[in-house]
Amino acid sequence: MTSRDQTSAQYSNSLMSIVRGGYLYQGDTDKAFNEVTEAATQTLNIARAGVWLYADDRSKIVCEDLYEKSGNAHSKGGELAAADYPGYFAAIEKDRTIDAHDAHTDSRTREFSESYLTPLGIASMLDVPIRFGAHLIGVICLEHIGSARHWSSDEITYAGSLGDLVSHAIEARERMLAEEALRKNEALFRAVVNNSPAKIHIKD
Repeated sequence: MTSRDQTSAQYSNSLMSIVRGGYLYQGDTDKAFNEVTEAATQTLNIARAGVWLYADDRSKIVCEDLYEKSGNAHSKGGELAAADYPGYFAAIEKDRTIDAHDAHTDSRTREFSESYLTPLGIASMLDVPIRFGAHLIGVICLEHIGSARHWSSDEITYAGSLGDLVSHAIEARERMLAEEALRKNEALFRAVVNNSPAKIHIKD
């Protein structure tokens, strides 16, 4: 087996491990996102991986899960406003991926250099879109600390697959929420009918 074949097998095994983990289709997006970000850092040997989703008004993206490998810790709640980083937001709306070898100079990510990249020591970024149907709903951000890193086509493909898995997790959550709402509506309807003083009589 060649080195390329071994790498491809590693990526495939990583994706299958997430699928087999079970959280992806259970509607528990917190645990599903945890699995995705941890797998990303381990498989790509990067420092940080995050799932960021658009706010309802699309004025910002909000971090739903950030995994930092050095501390083996998850966090959430960070925000990036479109008004503060217009070049980046334009890029994620337009491009399939943002594969920034040198994130400090890349036109799509250099806005982050002073406020975000330098304080954290981030040299390179690989961001891929998360889509729900035809709509862009967020981005997976993969961050490499140290010297600048060139992202291979296999790494970009793997990252894109992670974005697809996040989309599946969100779809499962939305489906479960819709089913739960339907059950509640049906229960309410039955309660109203059963407690109604008016009765319908059908004559023979």
